[in-house]
Amino acid sequence: MTEWLKARPERVFLIVAAYFALNVIVRMAMPHALESDEAEQVFFAQWWALGYGPQPPFYNWLQHAVFDLFGVSMLALSATKCVLLFLIYLFYGLTARMLLKDRSWLPIVVLSLLTIPQISFEAQRDLSHTVAVTFAASFFLFATVLTLKRPSLSSYVLLGLTSGLGLLAKYNFALLPAAVFVAVLADRDLRARLFDWRILVSAAIAILLFLPHGVWLAENLQAASANTIGKLTSGDAHSNIVTGWLEGIGSLAVALIGFAGVTLLVYAAIFRKALFASFSAGTPWTRFFERVMLAILVFIVIMILAGADNIKDRWLTPLLFLLPLYFCLKMEASGLAGSALLKPFWRTAAVIMTVIPAALFLRMPLAHFTGDYQRPSTNYTGAFDTMTVDRTPGLVVTDRKLYAGSLRLKHPDIPFATSEFSLFETPHHADADHPILLFWIKKSSDVGMPASLLGWLDKAGLPQPTDQEMKQVAIPYHYARGNDAELFGYAWIIPPPSGSN
Repeated sequence: MTEWLKARPERVFLIVAAYFALNVIVRMAMPHALESDEAEQVFFAQWWALGYGPQPPFYNWLQHAVFDLFGVSMLALSATKCVLLFLIYLFYGLTARMLLKDRSWLPIVVLSLLTIPQISFEAQRDLSHTVAVTFAASFFLFATVLTLKRPSLSSYVLLGLTSGLGLLAKYNFALLPAAVFVAVLADRDLRARLFDWRILVSAAIAILLFLPHGVWLAENLQAASANTIGKLTSGDAHSNIVTGWLEGIGSLAVALIGFAGVTLLVYAAIFRKALFASFSAGTPWTRFFERVMLAILVFIVIMILAGADNIKDRWLTPLLFLLPLYFCLKMEASGLAGSALLKPFWRTAAVIMTVIPAALFLRMPLAHFTGDYQRPSTNYTGAFDTMTVDRTPGLVVTDRKLYAGSLRLKHPDIPFATSEFSLFETPHHADADHPILLFWIKKSSDVGMPASLLGWLDKAGLPQPTDQEMKQVAIPYHYARGNDAELFGYAWIIPPPSGSN
């Protein structure tokens, strides 16, 4: 395999494409109950909107478009994510190809993304918006290097396009172009790119792409920002401001270790003295990336000083994912040939590409022995089929998007609503023949309907079900151990005839 890659390093993209095709097959082979982000995408695909809550809408739009073209299915859901993940590796590699003099480093650079857990494992397990913004960041990095090396009107157009997509993917993307701006401004040789009239074309395209969502964001700022701000803060009351700063700096340190730790360990194990010897080597491009990363860290510290005290490792993914490229450029600058290190690195990459799909799949059947059930272990379809054996609902209302999305994957023609999300109304035609089904998971048999569902009924002007009308059904988990089962609660509500008081 290594000789095959040495002959044509670009073949690494074929390996990556095959790897993500395998991951689609693995997801198809797993139970079709969903993880949280997966379920959210299926649920939100009921509407076209300029915004859906605390995250920008790019991934929602993309997933909705795929569903419209190919139907709502696990294949469409998984393939969308895996195509985006492949494009992350592709544009990352195309950027590296523009910068590397020794093309034998290309497979090492591309496959190094496997050593970043947030890209290689967490993104496969259950991330959507982080996948979208990392794709946008990789595409933006390619457009940036292209513009700096070979400026043209088309490169500036691409720069604006990728900037707009990044802002529509996740708000923290804004730190990346800001850091690139600082890094370019500080470089005497590159500074002219900022004062080229074509940069106005880039800005105009980015603004026009983001503007419709930006208007929505301004009108729905509280709904869009509350959860985001909550994730950046721990919620703990600090005795003084310095304590909050220290906690924020500590969370940043932990996040940096969680993000870069595996990459550094793998590099140190494979490259050994060559890695450390390369620290003194450099090129104009390594110095450029150093300024970008330093600017990003300064921006994050400013955020911490402003009150953010809960920095997460996945939040750093689209900002610092260029670390492997940076290290490889440093090692190339030190005179090290990539061909000499490709074989041991390929072995490591092959292990990772084997372990990750196996781990993702085996966590389901292993629950049969451990009793540690994951979200996809829940048999929503079995519960729904039991509840609807003698009638079809005109509307299903749950207390979590996780349940609604998992059910809608198999029943896309039925409208779903949830008390967890009230930004949009769910159009429906529930009536006496197709009543409303309330669906929830019970913590124990003696617990009634969740308060949020009762609140939804009050808001809708519908009667609450009696104790006799609330029923329950126990459905075994996928790969259940013994009699292990999830307990579901449900109730049927017949809405009053249209026009009645």
